[in-house]
Amino acid sequence: MRRALVGLLVAFQAGFGASGALAAWGGSDPHSNFPARVPAVCFSAPQSKKCLQAGVHYLNLARAQLHQPSYQLPGDFITLSPVLQAFVLTNLDRRYYKLPSITGLTQELNRDAMAGVRADADPYQADPGFINDPHFQYFTSNWAGGFPNILFAYGSWMYDDGYHSPNGDCTSPHASGCWGHRHDILWKFPKEYTLTGPLAMGIAAGKDSSGQPGYAMLVGRGDRGYRPKYLYKWSQRKQWW
Repeated sequence: MRRALVGLLVAFQAGFGASGALAAWGGSDPHSNFPARVPAVCFSAPQSKKCLQAGVHYLNLARAQLHQPSYQLPGDFITLSPVLQAFVLTNLDRRYYKLPSITGLTQELNRDAMAGVRADADPYQADPGFINDPHFQYFTSNWAGGFPNILFAYGSWMYDDGYHSPNGDCTSPHASGCWGHRHDILWKFPKEYTLTGPLAMGIAAGKDSSGQPGYAMLVGRGDRGYRPKYLYKWSQRKQWW
């Protein structure tokens, strides 16, 4: 995972606190991990209806563990592309915690996310110059590999990200990286200094150079000069429900 803020790094870190008043992400961390039980069908047919339905079931069970309602997904959710599935889930979780929805997906950020998938790394690590727009420099990013589909990857970021989870940044119970992927999804992206521009996101699902599945996302806020060309906007969600 990665959070970057060019020119405002110190202020950004100052907001990354543990207290509810200062925390830069919404909600709170679960008290324990909730790992998925991946059914056998997912090993042979990861994009099959049964495996995708199992992913949705896992996500709803994870929410139930937190005494939260099930995801209110569109009826054709499992037929959406993995990119749109993760986009929908991200905004539903952000809305639950009263955070601003991510306005839309862009081709540029999707491409940057795919670079992370191919390199088995957070997108910012895959190409040091990946952010080509100087107006978009305030972002977070996540990567996951080895999960059968993006639903299980997303579930791990949100619900199985503490100590003794697959999170490689959580090496002790109180490591700063624990639940960091969840924090990235629920980042507040405050409007401060010059950061008054729109929110945007990039998502990718694919395979690395060894043919193993991987998933990545980038989400952030631009400054007042940021002019993203959205491929899909959250305002179009009525097409899916």
